[in-house]
Amino acid sequence: INAGYGDSKKMGLIHHIGMVERSAGYAAGNKMASMGTFNKAFCINHAPGLEGLDSRCKGFEEAMADLGIQYVAEIAVPEDNVVGFISAVEESVQEEGDWDGIGMLLGASNHPSAMPGTTELKERHEKFAIGSFDINDLHYQAIDNGNILFSIDQQPYLQGYLPIPILTHAATTKQFLLNHAIATGPAFILGSPGQAESICAAESYPVCPEHPIEDYNSIND
Repeated sequence: INAGYGDSKKMGLIHHIGMVERSAGYAAGNKMASMGTFNKAFCINHAPGLEGLDSRCKGFEEAMADLGIQYVAEIAVPEDNVVGFISAVEESVQEEGDWDGIGMLLGASNHPSAMPGTTELKERHEKFAIGSFDINDLHYQAIDNGNILFSIDQQPYLQGYLPIPILTHAATTKQFLLNHAIATGPAFILGSPGQAESICAAESYPVCPEHPIEDYNSIND
């Protein structure tokens, strides 16, 4: 689950449950282009050499090529240094002003420098477009404030939940789903969740009581 799509196929596992990272990067590129206007694109990567993040940037690059948008570079940034994050991005862009016409994808943003660095960059260069992988309260705030276009949720709850019914079905029927990849993402988040959704997530998405209450009085002779 989660990571290792290519390895799961090599190992002969019946399924990979999660995102296919290259496809997710490609989808992110198309989503960004539909929501913002830019003619130069960058992918921000805090862990170059990590297959999943490299694949996201590669998919994003392919989307830019298909859309006719110039893909300039992948930007390596530190994961725990906001000043270094900002410096690396600005040195790669090499432009002053509001960065109108610049688009960026945060290949991952669950590290300490990502969202604070992005917020500071938006204060300095307010017109560049940026989308992001990962989701938490900082991302919700950034979306609602207009600092980022979207975040991508790969839905880890589903990654933990789905193996149980899939494996149960396989064990009891000897049948398997045709797709090797069972995609739980990319799910594009465009705003903060409502109250009902927040409560549901906090309670791990309850569906029904373990032992449903049955009203046998409703059964007629």
